[in-house]
Amino acid sequence: MRTYGLIGYPLAHSFSQRYFTDKFLKENKRERYLNFELEDIGRLPEIVLSHKELAGLNVTIPYKERIIPLLSGVDAEAARIGAVNTIRITRIAHRRIPGEPLQDSQGEFSGDSPLPAKNSPVPVEHSALSQEDFLRFHENPGRFLEEYGISLEGFNTDVFGFSASIAGLLKPHHRRALILGSGGASKAVKYALSGAGIDVLVVSRTPGAPGTIGYDGLTRDLTNEFTVVVNATPLGTFPREETCPPFPYQWISPCHLLYDLVYNPEETRFLALGRKQGATVKNGYEMLVLQAEKAYEIWNETTPH
Repeated sequence: MRTYGLIGYPLAHSFSQRYFTDKFLKENKRERYLNFELEDIGRLPEIVLSHKELAGLNVTIPYKERIIPLLSGVDAEAARIGAVNTIRITRIAHRRIPGEPLQDSQGEFSGDSPLPAKNSPVPVEHSALSQEDFLRFHENPGRFLEEYGISLEGFNTDVFGFSASIAGLLKPHHRRALILGSGGASKAVKYALSGAGIDVLVVSRTPGAPGTIGYDGLTRDLTNEFTVVVNATPLGTFPREETCPPFPYQWISPCHLLYDLVYNPEETRFLALGRKQGATVKNGYEMLVLQAEKAYEIWNETTPH
């Protein structure tokens, strides 16, 4: 059965498995989507090599940037962004010498096996790779996987999802934006807003990079000037709905647009505080749907890339 999956940590409250499982049922497709919780991204080859029907992966926190050196290649746009959230797996031919240790894991992916329970993680065996192969993979990931006839191509569909979902909300006065957070999702948001002609300033707990300030730099004048505010941190995500970025919400006005990449709960504390000040608010659900569908296109090569 053609299979896709999500890698990240933790994954207990992720969107993707629920979304794709429902999609495949509604569209009557013999496909499945599994969660692979990885505390160590170095175990990526264990997943790819032991699950031979795996055709694509989504990547979430905390690996959107750290995954790049482990890939065979990266799409030009994703390379410019500096973050990958989608991997297309191409299996050309089996080139490994006889006696290889990796096998399909416990027959999990036979055509008659049931669909996975929503958000149920698939265990990854620590013994799937020998110590020698583990070291060889980290020395040269692309070459190691090439021995098995496998190519891992990285893409970024967050840009598409964010751009399409915010486009209808942007007004002429939305010329400058603050992005809260400096991780992989933040990089995609920055790329999208910059491409739309909006000046961007990143707000981070660890400022220092060009175009980045700390939260203590959020003055009233700056808040009034930057009328788009995007939360690209996980703060506010279930089950910690009471959390939110340390932003001066008292200076938000009806001229502001607050966009939260978090989608669970539907209204985060970040959005609730903005709405209380009269701002336009939007959560990240539409972005997640759009980026998921774009990822599915990439996995199945229904559009050129």
